[in-house]
Amino acid sequence: MKFIKALLIAVPLTTFVCTPTFGEDSSLETNVYDFVDDYGNYNLTQTTDASSSLTSLTIDGVEIKVGLTAWSDTGIIDPSYYYGNGDFYWDDSVVKSANIGQWNGGLTIENRDRTYNSYNQGDHHSIDNFSEYGKQDFDMLLLSFDHAVTLTGATVSWMHSDNGSKEITVAGLSDNASSMFGGHNTWSDIAGAAIAGATGHYGISGYQSSFDKLTSAKYWLVGAYNTFFDDNAAASYNGVGFKLSSLTVGLEKSPPANTQVSEPGALALMSLGLGLVLYRRKRRV
Repeated sequence: MKFIKALLIAVPLTTFVCTPTFGEDSSLETNVYDFVDDYGNYNLTQTTDASSSLTSLTIDGVEIKVGLTAWSDTGIIDPSYYYGNGDFYWDDSVVKSANIGQWNGGLTIENRDRTYNSYNQGDHHSIDNFSEYGKQDFDMLLLSFDHAVTLTGATVSWMHSDNGSKEITVAGLSDNASSMFGGHNTWSDIAGAAIAGATGHYGISGYQSSFDKLTSAKYWLVGAYNTFFDDNAAASYNGVGFKLSSLTVGLEKSPPANTQVSEPGALALMSLGLGLVLYRRKRRV
C-alpha cells in the first residue's frame, strides 16, 4: 500500500494540462483564370493604355484584382521595317512595353519587332522567344495581383515549335519589381528581383503545363522560355511560341484556429491515478 500512496501523490489531478496544437501547413485554394471566354472574347477590361488590362478573380470567396501588361526586349536592326508613332528601338536589350492581342482563344503579344516575316514565324501571333534578325526577343506577361498568390498551371490554345521541358517560364517577383518596368532595365536586371523558390521552367504537353509548387508572390511573369531567369540555361535552344488561354491561381488557406488538445501523457497518468483510487476503495469494502 505504500507504493500505491506514493503513486497517488506523484499523480495529482493538477497534472492534467492542455497545450495548443497547430494544424499542418495550409493547402491552396485554386481557381482557373481564363483570359478568354467560351466565345473567344477577352475576359479583360481594357484601360487607356493599350498594353494594360484590369480584371478580377475570386478564390474561396476572396476577390483578387489582377492587372495585366505585356513586355519584350525588342530592337529594330533595320528601322525601315517598322515605324509606328515614331517609335523604333536600336537597343534590343531594354525591356519595352508591348501590346496584348487575342487570336484563336488565347492571348498573344505584339512586340516592336513585328515585320512581314513575323506573320509567317508567329511572332505577331504568339507569346514567344523567336529570333528576329539573329536576335532573341523574350515576350512575357506581367500579372499584378493585390494578394500574394501561387501559380500552379497553365493552358494554351496554340503552340509552335518545341523546346522539351523548357517552353514556358514562370517567375514571381518582389513587390518593388513593378518599378523596374518601363525604364531602361533589361531582363537580366529584372531577373535579379525574382523571389527565391518562385521561378520555374516547364514543358507544355497536350496544351497544358503544370508548375511545381512555387513560393507565393504578388507580381508574376509568365512567358516563353527566358534564359535570363534560368541559372542553368543551355547555350542554344529551340524557339517556341504559344497563345496563353488560362492560368491556375492558388491562394493559401487561412490556418485553422488553435485547438486545445489534452496531452496524451497527462491523460494516461490521470486514468492510472483514478484507477488506483477505485482499487483502494474496493479493497476497503
